[in-house]
This record gives sequence, structure tokens and C-alpha cells, in this order.
Amino acid sequence: MNAPTTTAPTTALVASLATEGGAMTVAQLKANRELMKNAMTDLMEPGKHYGKIPGTQKPTLYKPGAELLFVLFRVHGEPIVEDLSDEDCIRYRVKVRAVHIPSGQTVGWGVGECSTDEEKYKWRAAKCKAEYLEAPDDRRR
Repeated sequence: MNAPTTTAPTTALVASLATEGGAMTVAQLKANRELMKNAMTDLMEPGKHYGKIPGTQKPTLYKPGAELLFVLFRVHGEPIVEDLSDEDCIRYRVKVRAVHIPSGQTVGWGVGECSTDEEKYKWRAAKCKAEYLEAPDDRRR
């Protein structure tokens, strides 16, 4: 079954994957883009669903905004958490597989990683001289 190729896609085409594993039509892509624009103006709140992170130029989609788009496009995320920690560092990698609910098809992946080895977490100033002196030589700063 082929999807209709109209220039003004109907709601039935919006937020759908192409049937039978084929590519989406240009009309479907345009409809999805328009749906995202409408969601941003009608449903999303600046500062809650998206916003500008200090030091960046463009707005960023926040977790609540991503969750709203998942509902809108009938997608759910399946997280896979890897603990990569060792005795000196806490480290996690999280992969999320985005799955289209009606079809079960994987539509994307996301990967994030965080570690106590990052400079902003690794070191802090000693609270007193005794604490500084008790630290191993290679850990003093």
C-alpha cells in the first residue's frame, strides 16, 4: 500500500512512518516538520520544554520537550545503561533506542556519557591544610 502523495498531507499521514519499510514521502516529511512547529508554538513552553543553554547560540530541546515529541510521534525510548566505573572513577554510558510504537521499528538512537573524571567533578579545593597533606602526592592540587 503506497501512501498518498498530496501537497497538503492529511492528518493520517502526519507522524507516521512509511508503510512497508519504504522511505517517507516529501509530503510526509513536510507534514512532520509542520507538526513539530505547531507543537513548539502551541504545546511547548520556553524554559520548560526548550531553551537556550548559557554559552550556546541556539535553543536546545530539553527532556520534557523530547518526551512530548515522543508522545506526538508515537515513539518510546528503551534505555541501555552501561556502568563503566572503576575504582577511581564513576562513569556511565546510556544508550536509548527510539522505537516507533505501532510498527516496532527502530527510528533512532541517542547516546550520552558522564564521568566523575571530568575536570569540573574531579577536583575540589581542600577544606583545610590537614586534608591537603593527607591526600596522596599525585592527588594534591
